[in-house]
Amino acid sequence: MLAMSVDPEFFLVPLTPVVGISVAAAFIAAVYVLAVVLPRLKRILNASRAVKNRDDDGELPPVSVVVCSHA
Repeated sequence: MLAMSVDPEFFLVPLTPVVGISVAAAFIAAVYVLAVVLPRLKRILNASRAVKNRDDDGELPPVSVVVCSHA
């Protein structure tokens, strides 16, 4: 079996203000997606399922088209 050695210090990130702001921004973005975007997507998906599950023959009513043109 292939043994790999990983330096644990490779994963350490110095805690600078930029890192803190980046982590906070990522957290706020994740909360926004979970609280705002996903419920809206769920409503859209449920509405599209309701349209697909309608019991009709799929035919549209007849339509008259009037085209007016000048020569």
